Amino acid sequence: MPEDDAATVGRCLEGDQQAYQELVRRYRRAVYSIAYRMVGNREDARDLAQEVFIRAFRSLHCYDSSRPFSSWIFKITSNLCIDYYRKKKLATVSIHDTYEGEDSRPRIELIDGRPLPDEVFAGKFRGQQLDVLLRSLPPRYRVVILLRHKADLSYEEISEELGIPLGTVKARLHRAHRLLRTKLSEETEGE
Repeated sequence: MPEDDAATVGRCLEGDQQAYQELVRRYRRAVYSIAYRMVGNREDARDLAQEVFIRAFRSLHCYDSSRPFSSWIFKITSNLCIDYYRKKKLATVSIHDTYEGEDSRPRIELIDGRPLPDEVFAGKFRGQQLDVLLRSLPPRYRVVILLRHKADLSYEEISEELGIPLGTVKARLHRAHRLLRTKLSEETEGE
């Protein structure tokens, strides 16, 4: 019978390297999956997943063994991914700026970066389409969707993990589902 997470963490705190490896083995796929779905880039997701385990092991003494270890490490993952987005925020450019002088054309051309419908649907499965739609959601909505539907956390667990009220979790999930339905119907109409 496999050892529970709290006991494994206890062994880690005693310096048992095998216990460290066991925790990584148990959670590496889930942590990577959440990171990948949040950032949409394999290399960045691998780097973030590695950083999650580094941070988790550095602060393992703060883990409350009366709570699930999975919730604790998923919270570290989501917080790290949100921090990643904050640091990566792109510079904004005004679309109202014009050239100096006689020419009053806009300085930049705004190009619709969305893929063409035939590119989106050609040879892709529904799960891949959903991943694309999930990546288009703002991080605050994406994280609640992932924690609810990928990590199988309850509303209460999500509230606890993100440190937000239960009503906010429900509202964000509702808005996220509505955004996904809208985006999906737009993609379907484009076929």
